[in-house]
Amino acid sequence: MDRIRDLCVRILGRDGDLKAAAVLAAVLLFHAIHPKVVATAVLDVPVEAISDNPRCLVTGVSPETVKVTVRGAADAVAALAGADVSVRAVSSNTNFLSRETVPLDSSSISDFGRMAVVSVVPAQVEVSLDRLGNWVTTNYVAQPRLVGQPLQSHAAVVMPTSLEVKAFGSMKQLEEFSRKGIRLPTSSIDVEGKTQSFAAVVDIKIPPDSGITSLSPSNFMVTVELTPIRLRNQDGGTASAPTMLSKEEAEAMASAPEPDATATAGADQQLAPSAPGAEEKSAPQEPVQIGELLTPEEKKEAAAGGGAIGASDADAAISPSLDAPVQEP
Repeated sequence: MDRIRDLCVRILGRDGDLKAAAVLAAVLLFHAIHPKVVATAVLDVPVEAISDNPRCLVTGVSPETVKVTVRGAADAVAALAGADVSVRAVSSNTNFLSRETVPLDSSSISDFGRMAVVSVVPAQVEVSLDRLGNWVTTNYVAQPRLVGQPLQSHAAVVMPTSLEVKAFGSMKQLEEFSRKGIRLPTSSIDVEGKTQSFAAVVDIKIPPDSGITSLSPSNFMVTVELTPIRLRNQDGGTASAPTMLSKEEAEAMASAPEPDATATAGADQQLAPSAPGAEEKSAPQEPVQIGELLTPEEKKEAAAGGGAIGASDADAAISPSLDAPVQEP
């Protein structure tokens, strides 16, 4: 023991034995806590198969997921469980094979950060491939569906006269899809509350199981024509033709104050019709004319024409002149 202390002092200088003891303690402490810092996990990771041959297209891969064992810091391993990671299987397929076996190793793993990849099971996958083809169509696109209701109008879609669309994808799947005679679906058009015709851009949708990988073009322009429905106004309403405001009218309209709700309510009450019978009670009575009236006997004599009173006399008797003297009876 003394020999070791002397050796440490000779090599490390003064207090060399203490320095050596500190290093030994650090090593022991590291090994004591190391299992708590490092963790190992087995993850189910999806396989992303791609082709280096631009004239080939990947149509499938088996198996679709592999088990990857990783080792690293415990917190990093826990965070990796929800991360977007994948195993890439790259096929060269220079001979245009329909199937090719692709090996997997640690270099195929992406986005695993600083963690070590212990193993990949299985160590290889089988990639299905097909020749890349295109399908040229003319006016083979479905008419867009209208959503909503225009305002008192009929809506109709006017399609382009000659719409050519190229579809790219697997030759086998394109041939199968074309035999079904299914038109390429499109996005809908919203016409809710519209009153005027308008142009709209419509997207062409790719059915997920059609084998189509891309379209050219992927959208096109249509015209939506709105035709008003002319209804007879049963309430007898009328409307004049629009006219342009003069400069004076526009300035007066811009500077006009807001209408007073209280004054408007008072005016409405004045214009409101009165209750039945109220007009008769409030109407002023005609003044009573002063004069003598004919007796029934005098009326009979006047009608018979004997010693009678003429029409002018009768009028005078009914409404005598104010200037005529009044005789005493």
